[in-house]
Amino acid sequence: MTSKVQEDKVCANDGVERFPGGDVQDACKNYFNNKKRDEKRKSNGTFEKHRALNRSTNRKRRKLKVRRQVLATKQANLNPAEQWEKAAFALVTVGLDAMSSEEDPNCSSDEEVDMRKLQSRTSNGKHRRVKHRPWINPEVSEIMQALDDGYTKHIATGRQKTLKWKLIRDASCSISDAPVPDKILHNDSAKWMLNIG
Repeated sequence: MTSKVQEDKVCANDGVERFPGGDVQDACKNYFNNKKRDEKRKSNGTFEKHRALNRSTNRKRRKLKVRRQVLATKQANLNPAEQWEKAAFALVTVGLDAMSSEEDPNCSSDEEVDMRKLQSRTSNGKHRRVKHRPWINPEVSEIMQALDDGYTKHIATGRQKTLKWKLIRDASCSISDAPVPDKILHNDSAKWMLNIG
């Protein structure tokens, strides 16, 4: 199978092998392994849960990458040096653990579709409701928001701005029950990230 795919790829490129054979074989192997795992998950009823977890993790990884980009270029409205240090600590030390990408179950997919119809894509009409993590210090949220705004203003292309989701947070009805990550709870240097009081 892999040799046939490789031959087709070479023929499609006028006889020039643009992809090393090992890469094609690895890609095929991963594809069929993933397909086999997906079939197994579908049979035991865990496929949708796994897919939702993957999407959530991928969203957080993209968000983390964007924020680290802004941190590296220092294109955000974080004037005191202390805020830049805190941003670096949160992104480098804690990483994904302090980020929320849980969708609010109170917002159905039909509601999200309706919201998208109200605004055009060019006016950032895409919305996602996410849960609020009550243990996060408001200062952390403000710093992360400044990094997100810095990306949108200075780094994002026009298309990236258009496709950017608008996150809707409503602390009164969308409280996350996710526990405080160990990286924060058992790290004295990270205690400032907790909303204690």
